[in-house]
Amino acid sequence: MIAMDDFRQKVTDAALEELRRQLGDESVSSHGTSVEIDGSFRMVRVIDAIIRAAVNDHAAIVEEVARTLGGKNWEDRTDDAADAISAVRGRILAMLDPLP
Repeated sequence: MIAMDDFRQKVTDAALEELRRQLGDESVSSHGTSVEIDGSFRMVRVIDAIIRAAVNDHAAIVEEVARTLGGKNWEDRTDDAADAISAVRGRILAMLDPLP
């Protein structure tokens, strides 16, 4: 299971990668989950990167969705949960398209 701090860092790293792609390495500095930015950027592209990093099939997320779907028999619903997560992620990203 991914720890909360690791998850936060993964999401932050995804946003940083997109910010650096847009602004260049010299315009973005970070320490942990704290970020300093010099310049303007397209926020929707950063949001896209965050969603791609955050809404995925990490075991903890799949388990939570499976528990919601299956109650006591949640272990039988992990495949359904992973499919639901993928569908939600795909729909959110489709609604953001086309990215500016």
